[in-house]
Amino acid sequence: MRKSIRPEISPKQFGFMPDKGTRNAIFTLSLSMLMERCIEMQKDLHLCLIDYSKAFDKVRHVELFRMLEKLDIDGKDLRVIRNLYWDQTASVRIEGEHSDFKPIKRGVRQGCVMSSGLFNLHSAITLRNLEGISGLKINGENLNNLWYADDTALMAESGKQLPNF
Repeated sequence: MRKSIRPEISPKQFGFMPDKGTRNAIFTLSLSMLMERCIEMQKDLHLCLIDYSKAFDKVRHVELFRMLEKLDIDGKDLRVIRNLYWDQTASVRIEGEHSDFKPIKRGVRQGCVMSSGLFNLHSAITLRNLEGISGLKINGENLNNLWYADDTALMAESGKQLPNF
């Protein structure tokens, strides 16, 4: 049934479609408005679009806990988070045989209520490094990045101004 229905659905439909969430539409709309503003102001716009693959899997626990410790988080809450993530191990089962257990040192759990918040914290603190880098001056503000969930757009008036990671 899906094969019959899918061709009838507009490519502009972002909800309930594989690999197209509503965040994609919001992100696209924000960039479109930014481009229109640059045209009005006769400014060049250079974009670097980043779509992190398996973004939740990339968060390193050591860095995450370093970030959490700097915040004013209750020690009890910090211990709960640490107990969820610290000293985890995993084994792979193939045809009934288990591999050796290996430590898990990165990643936030898919489906965990805290995961999106932990990922957003990690991203926000990482992107703070961009604060001093010049971007576009819009309404007197320096705008050099735009992000939504695990999508990021770096922007500048020239390609040389785009940050290198």
